[in-house]
Amino acid sequence: LYGLGQMYIHKNELDKAVPLFEKILNAYPDNLDVMKVLGSLYSRLPAADEDRKKKALQYLKRVCENTKDAEALIELGQLQEQHNLPSAIAAYEKAQKVLETKKQDI
Repeated sequence: LYGLGQMYIHKNELDKAVPLFEKILNAYPDNLDVMKVLGSLYSRLPAADEDRKKKALQYLKRVCENTKDAEALIELGQLQEQHNLPSAIAAYEKAQKVLETKKQDI
């Protein structure tokens, strides 16, 4: 399912990818990689309504609480810019620290 979901993402058929990754998450509820993918998908869906944005925030927050993933932190910051600027700034600052720790350029 993961590979098929990735193919849908590559083809920009995000609405077809979401149910596949949800099935994977149901089978592996603590899989942070799948949560990251779902958070990204929910935030990128064309008609992202408030429920989808909440799901995106929920998944990305869980990933960021349990890993040092700069990409997830940046995406979380982007989602929070609209409703919670201080949290967005905090996410960006954490991402910067992660990248500095990894000695990557921002």
